[in-house]
Amino acid sequence: MNIGKAKAAASPGAWVVPNPKPGTIELSARLLYGTGMRLMECVRLRVKDVLFEENQILVRDGKGAKDRVTMLPASVKAGLETHLERVKFVKRGTKWSEA
Repeated sequence: MNIGKAKAAASPGAWVVPNPKPGTIELSARLLYGTGMRLMECVRLRVKDVLFEENQILVRDGKGAKDRVTMLPASVKAGLETHLERVKFVKRGTKWSEA
């Protein structure tokens, strides 16, 4: 796909990601967009930093080596929970099925 055409189709100055790849890349993109995290903050995100009950994410060592709290978007929450369940299965050596 030509990026220039995607930009022209959107509102002025906006970039469009037509079909993000499903799975981890899509989830990361949704986290980046929904939380305002920077790329390296997303890459360094740990399970214990995601507070599902409070709908918050603790971002550690962000810009200026400071910690901060940001929201966990409802649109990402279910996908993130599913991803973490899948990772638990893989670490146990069990095959994951989308049942």
